[in-house]
Amino acid sequence: MLCEQYDEEPRKHTQLWEYLRDLNTKGFVETRTSSKGMRGRTTLISIPSEPLATLEEELEKNN
Repeated sequence: MLCEQYDEEPRKHTQLWEYLRDLNTKGFVETRTSSKGMRGRTTLISIPSEPLATLEEELEKNN
């Protein structure tokens, strides 16, 4: 739905993973591998406690 809204081609899993790694490196998101109790290797993604408006502004600056 977001791709349609922004007139973008959907990205493949590998490309999304690269974007996620980049955002993690820049401190915009935090990732960690799930612990016991979940099936397979699940990566949990969270947004630090910054307000989302601040995150949006920073992402726009880095674009």
